[in-house]
Amino acid sequence: MFGGWEGALRLEWPHSGVRVELEADPIFSHLVLFTAPDGTVALEPVSHATDGFNLMDRGWPNTGVRVLEPGESLSGEVRMRIRADGW
Repeated sequence: MFGGWEGALRLEWPHSGVRVELEADPIFSHLVLFTAPDGTVALEPVSHATDGFNLMDRGWPNTGVRVLEPGESLSGEVRMRIRADGW
């Protein structure tokens, strides 16, 4: 989990010519990155830290947790480009 990321990243696999570009609106203040033993990568822009509600209750700053009143909503966009053309 990365907090405070700037909403854009690029992953490159030079030997295969594949590149992934990910952009997310500022509402997504945290990024979950998981790599499996087989090399699989999962990226998940999220609006708050893992276990953010409990962290917020313990006084941790910058958890990203937002409390919404009934009828309120929260939204944002995530954009992903996958290029497999050797760039």
